[in-house]
Amino acid sequence: MHRPGMLNQGKTYPGWRILAAVSGMNFANGATTIAVLTVFILPFADEFGWSRTEIAGATSIGALLGAAIALLTGRLTDSIGARIPLVVGGLMVVVAMAGLAAMQTLIWFYVAFGLARLADQGFIQPSSAPAISKWFLRHRGRALAILFFVTSVGGVVLPLVVQVTIDTVHWRAAWLILAVVMLIVGVLLDKKLHGPPAWVVVGVIVFAMTTRCWTRSAEWRHNGTLYAAAYRDQPDAVGPLQLYGRWLTDHDEVERGIVLLNRVIEIDLGYTDAHRSLGRAYLRGGRVGQALRHLQIAEMQAPGHTSTSNLLKSVSSMLSRRDDALERLREAVLEHPEDVAIELDLVKRLRDLGLLAEALDRFTLHTHIASGLLHPVKCR
Repeated sequence: MHRPGMLNQGKTYPGWRILAAVSGMNFANGATTIAVLTVFILPFADEFGWSRTEIAGATSIGALLGAAIALLTGRLTDSIGARIPLVVGGLMVVVAMAGLAAMQTLIWFYVAFGLARLADQGFIQPSSAPAISKWFLRHRGRALAILFFVTSVGGVVLPLVVQVTIDTVHWRAAWLILAVVMLIVGVLLDKKLHGPPAWVVVGVIVFAMTTRCWTRSAEWRHNGTLYAAAYRDQPDAVGPLQLYGRWLTDHDEVERGIVLLNRVIEIDLGYTDAHRSLGRAYLRGGRVGQALRHLQIAEMQAPGHTSTSNLLKSVSSMLSRRDDALERLREAVLEHPEDVAIELDLVKRLRDLGLLAEALDRFTLHTHIASGLLHPVKCR
């Protein structure tokens, strides 16, 4: 008869193999952590124009759902064991990672990453420790320590793997790699817990479908022929208009691209990517003032976007170097530091040139000085 945590007749105690399988799943479960998601923030912002607030919302929704499900998972684990909750959780992560590799909209992202967080906090985490505790008595503390250590290693290693994949291939490939990792260790877990690996078939199907979606997406990226065909088929659809206009701009057909991008804004004034692309197009065409206007609109609609901020800095720097009025106002402020009218004229000029940070700093400083003059500190 086996003694938990000990060797039996020269053979390795099977509990250690169970520990390896569950630890492997928790390692792969690092794909659902905030550390991994933060690596995707810049690629998402560049491709979709999403803000950090919009991206972070999915984690909260998934965590709340997972906390609610965890209570039921705990009762289920006590009744039938940890195998089913762990396998179901692993399968949910695979499906979620596959969905994230093929996603196109913010709602799609919310559903997919919310599912991943639900699997993490509702199925995998509540079931992992009971699965280990069942097989160990004497070495239970050591086994749980190994489990938690491997889990932490996953949270450190996977973000690095994701970053390298994004830099060398694409962010969609990074999600696929995370799905494959969970699929492999999930199969291992199912085998070690003496269950039929039926979900392998589902995993292969999901992986094949996602690979096809990702391939089609890669075919579409930077393909002028497909963009032109989509524009011909749907001349009033903002998506094809924006993609084809941006492609034309990037391939030295700036004027044609500007026409299409202006058409996008006529149809949908709130299309942030179109304003950003149009600002870039005007900048390429040497129309710096018009570029500034559209980049400022894009910044107001999606604050903090890296591409927009960098373009705004470039445009503002170009305008400030050309603007003689700005230099005269700065000299006037130095000569007459108490003249409020000159200071306000300088703030307005900075605002018009897109130097918003400097304009805000000067306005705030001026407000504080005026407040101090109106409400002087009383000395004892």
